[in-house]
Amino acid sequence: MHDILIQIEAFGAVKQALPETVQMQCLPGTAIADLLL
Repeated sequence: MHDILIQIEAFGAVKQALPETVQMQCLPGTAIADLLL
């Protein structure tokens, strides 16, 4: 479980670093990640 939380935190950091256009293309994936949080 601890490893999963680390992966979610790392994904969040990468998501913030991506340009908004890329975030829009990955919106379904980010929505799922937000639900996991």
